[in-house]
Amino acid sequence: NNPIVDATIIQTYDLLGFGAKNEHWVMAPTNISLLQPQYSSVRKDGILVFAHYPTSPRTKNSELVVKVMTELASKHPNKFLFRYDPKTMPWSKNLERISQCDVYIEQLAFNLQGHVHGEIGLAAQEAAAMGKPVIAAVNSWKQYEEEYGSLGVLVSNSEKDFYDTVERVILMTQEELLSEKKRAREWVQTFHSYEHIGNRLVQVYDSI
Repeated sequence: NNPIVDATIIQTYDLLGFGAKNEHWVMAPTNISLLQPQYSSVRKDGILVFAHYPTSPRTKNSELVVKVMTELASKHPNKFLFRYDPKTMPWSKNLERISQCDVYIEQLAFNLQGHVHGEIGLAAQEAAAMGKPVIAAVNSWKQYEEEYGSLGVLVSNSEKDFYDTVERVILMTQEELLSEKKRAREWVQTFHSYEHIGNRLVQVYDSI
């Protein structure tokens, strides 16, 4: 216990419980004014574009992402495109390439070296803010919904979950896909705007 610390802000759920003093789970905010939603299909022919741009392919379990997307491409030929690039890009360039997909796959980090991981990061929130349905492993989804509210991510906490989720998205009607795009944007707008996260921080300060 640090005598000069009254409280600790923890950004992701998987980092709670490691001995920090008076922990508070406050996730990063998203600039929803800067990131405007794009609900129309990226391609005029309506072919879905999935994308996965990991900061770390190993920790994001990108090998599994590529494996499953390859399998589904064989099963559903000419139904979707999959864009994968493990190259790290500057923030603005990364947002630009995310904007050019219909569905964003953040990570499938079910576990790492025996430790439970799989939490959404800022890239997932930014993609959702742009109206992109986000597919990700979220081990803390129950805790999230207790602490924040309804989670606007397509949760995939196993290989089968991921396969089934992607296939379900591939087979969605335009109306169903539009609904998912709007749900993603509304989730970030409701729970991860500067205003909402700022209010959570005020509550933390008031509780000390």
